[in-house]
Amino acid sequence: MSIENIFSNKTHKDVNDIIEKSKSPFFLYDIDSLKKKLRDVTEMNPSFLKLWYACKANPISSILNAVIDNDIGIDVASKGELRQVLKSTTDGSKIICTGPAKSKEYIEMLIERGIGLIVVESLNQLSWVNESCKALKKKQKILLRTQLSLDYEDTLLGGSSITPFGEDPNGWKTLNMDEYENIQIMGFHVFQWTNVSSLEQLHALWVHSIELLIELSRELNIKLEIIDLGGGLGIPYSNDEEEYSYEEVINLLNEIKSKYDIPTFWLELGRYIAGPFGYYFTKVVDKKIIRGKDLLITEGGINHISRPAFTGQSFPCKTVKNYHTSKLTTFRVHGSLCTALDYLGEFELASDIRVGDWLVFTQAGAYGFTNSIPYFLCHDLAAEYSILNNKIEQNRQTKTADEWLV
Repeated sequence: MSIENIFSNKTHKDVNDIIEKSKSPFFLYDIDSLKKKLRDVTEMNPSFLKLWYACKANPISSILNAVIDNDIGIDVASKGELRQVLKSTTDGSKIICTGPAKSKEYIEMLIERGIGLIVVESLNQLSWVNESCKALKKKQKILLRTQLSLDYEDTLLGGSSITPFGEDPNGWKTLNMDEYENIQIMGFHVFQWTNVSSLEQLHALWVHSIELLIELSRELNIKLEIIDLGGGLGIPYSNDEEEYSYEEVINLLNEIKSKYDIPTFWLELGRYIAGPFGYYFTKVVDKKIIRGKDLLITEGGINHISRPAFTGQSFPCKTVKNYHTSKLTTFRVHGSLCTALDYLGEFELASDIRVGDWLVFTQAGAYGFTNSIPYFLCHDLAAEYSILNNKIEQNRQTKTADEWLV
């Protein structure tokens, strides 16, 4: 399949124009299609569900603006993400803050900025929130992030392994709630699994977590208003992965809501919102056979899309142009970095693909460029473009190493 099967004729022509002009790898985000997805999602939302966009998935301003325009809040996990989001909205009630490493100074900044809710991830953070609120004469809403011991496979967020995220239930049980007069505990946050591709597994994870958190709220004598289930909704990266609709997710949550008397559930969606609407383009710079295996070497690699090195799972790959041959060959695709880690995957592509031809990796709207190692070996930083109102806009130009090296 080529890119002509993905975009309209006009957009396909515009993409080819970018390729002719740029000569370097780039990302393209289809904001028009993303906006339609956001409208569909918000229209299906029940009143007990609040959505947040996980900024870490892709913090580019064109995506953040689309999210805010559809009345979805944003989850930030660093000062940099906070500063980026504040360019799109100054309304702190539309922002929540997660992340295991919040210093006392950072927490004070969040409270001064009027951030709607802080997800507290340690006993120290809880004390610092309370101290800052006292000094600023404010009261802060928080969730207690809880790391549960559940017997499921490990993921990048930890799964059942020990991670820095949150406190375990025994840690929270040491609290003396009378010591925290300037804090309003709204409930709990739990998020230990990412890119869950099975609805059945998602249901099991959520139900098990909810039951443990309900019991913890009773032990702590906390009125449970919110359970933030984090994200974890998966998108397919290969043909054998299950793809489920948002309607199926809502049906699952309706079933859970009917069983458990929790006023509000939260979801933090990053990959599920942004992933399908991003594309990464890079040129083939060499082609060879090594020990009987067909290889393509591309200009860009894990310096722009490092997910394959982190997870062992590739972004889907297609050719930019159509080929006359119907014969396909299995190619191993490698980037240009001087490390065997720069392996992008194995794909069935046209056998007569040539040096100078372009590949496009799909599902690259989330955990793409900002999840990578762009400075290694001083290659170009990838440009970024957005399709907005049926036109392609450039968000960032290609940057060469001499523009950032000191």
